[in-house]
Amino acid sequence: MSDTFPTNQSEALAFLYVQNQDLNNKTPEDLVHMYKDALMKIRAEAKKMQDEERATRYIR
Repeated sequence: MSDTFPTNQSEALAFLYVQNQDLNNKTPEDLVHMYKDALMKIRAEAKKMQDEERATRYIR
């Protein structure tokens, strides 16, 4: 396993998302919640897109 961050596309996108938010007055705890929430949503959307792509392949 790699010791670098981000280790995958979802982590990179979540990091970029949080980085581009207004972080004024955010606590470290807020940042953790923002990152984890973004990561969860990104992973869910990526899985949904992957499932749709697979379904489309089988329909043809």
